[in-house]
Amino acid sequence: MTDWRAWGPIMTSEGLEGAEGLEGVDGLDRPRPADAAEEVSVATPLDVPGQPRLDLDRAIEALLFIADEPQSLVHLAAAVARPIAEVRAAIARLKGDYDGGAASGEPRTDAGERADAGGIRRAFELREVGGGWRFYARAEYDALITSAVLAQTSTRLSQAALETLAVIAYKQPISRSGVASIRAVNVDSVVRTLLGRGLVTEVDTDEETGAILYGTTDLLLTNLGISSLDELPPISPLLDGGQEDSIVTSSDLPQGTRLQKALAAAGVASRRVAEDLIVAGRVEVNGVVVTELGRRIDPLADLVSVDGTAVQLDQEKRYYMLNKPRGVVSTMRDEQGRPDLRRFTDPLDVRVFNVGRLDGDTTGLLVLTNDGDLAHVLSHPSFGVEKTYIAKVGGRMTPQTLQQLKRGVDLEDGPIRADRAKILQAAGDQRHTMVEVTLHSGRNRIVRRMLDAVGHPVVELVRRQFGPLHLGTLRSGELRELERDEVGKLLTIVRDAEARRSTDADGKKGNA
Repeated sequence: MTDWRAWGPIMTSEGLEGAEGLEGVDGLDRPRPADAAEEVSVATPLDVPGQPRLDLDRAIEALLFIADEPQSLVHLAAAVARPIAEVRAAIARLKGDYDGGAASGEPRTDAGERADAGGIRRAFELREVGGGWRFYARAEYDALITSAVLAQTSTRLSQAALETLAVIAYKQPISRSGVASIRAVNVDSVVRTLLGRGLVTEVDTDEETGAILYGTTDLLLTNLGISSLDELPPISPLLDGGQEDSIVTSSDLPQGTRLQKALAAAGVASRRVAEDLIVAGRVEVNGVVVTELGRRIDPLADLVSVDGTAVQLDQEKRYYMLNKPRGVVSTMRDEQGRPDLRRFTDPLDVRVFNVGRLDGDTTGLLVLTNDGDLAHVLSHPSFGVEKTYIAKVGGRMTPQTLQQLKRGVDLEDGPIRADRAKILQAAGDQRHTMVEVTLHSGRNRIVRRMLDAVGHPVVELVRRQFGPLHLGTLRSGELRELERDEVGKLLTIVRDAEARRSTDADGKKGNA
């Protein structure tokens, strides 16, 4: 965020008091020396050489429009070098203007017609949030804005998505397993992307297996500028022997990155050691062992593993572990002004987001990443990724209560049971018990609620483990990037989960 105080004098308490005697609420009629036109320097941020003095209301409006977080009165006063009282009055006028009211700031009741004062209720509102002011779109426009933003999202598809789209276009109707058999990779997440973009759709089901069959949509024809799939060029001239039943994949093309070079770039080993790994049969590409050193791959499309552990070849993907302190909310921007995750992520050179949430009173392991597929698998309970918590609870927990947690308890939003639970120790004061609970649910405050339901309210709660990740000795408030083997274990979970989901989705109707 730009430090606007650098634009003009820093408004100390002395400076603010001295400014109270200036003429005019808007600062438009302040007398200036006769030789002011000959001055080279700018007296305040509102004084522009050779131009009329800037209007205070419009200046504050401009500052708030470019702000990406609420701005306090003190900050705005410092930016325009005007008294806080004048800035407060200017904001009141702006708020009234945007609400469609008169100069008094009274809001109008109608949303579209012009009032007698000549104002209209704008789509933006000026709102005081977290001790500062910022423009927000009005709630009634949320759906419209969301739709527009999604429509303007970058339409560039990955190599994997383009290959999958080509297979569906030429082979439709086709199931996900059919696409995977041609591309030799799991395509579940790619098909979800294409469905989300509106480029493919479910068109039928296989009569024998019940698998969902996919085809392209009219949107694809529009984007390609053609009227019918019949206008697609034949692919047989591009294939060896002119075989219509083949599809060109990244491994068939002369371009691409040599496998050993990709492994070295991913930090697996030096290129020489990577060559030894390949020759020894310890490297797989798309589930197939590769032993030839001349193999080329597409790092953004092909799935590579070493000794059964997935390797992340996309260097833009980043993964971090945070030991979240108490009092910090699990969001990148809290509109209530509470401490959020930005204090830990702002120094990073990449934009990341949190996987799941821990409530403000819960501490411990939180994963941050820019890998959407990973975040989906780790946070969705259907994939069964376990999370382990250590809780200090009130009362002396008995083995019978522990079994009740494992059998399940009924909550207002449905039953829940622990995958595992054990008593670690009884606290020395005889009033508390330390208990370890493992479960894969991601419901809000679920550990606290289930322990409270069995008569043992949580006093302290920390998450120590998330899937294969352990908090270890990471201190409260510390953030570190995951090691390569930790990332590999997470990616292995993702690939295995998506492979199972793809198989289940294609065969569930047939099995039923």
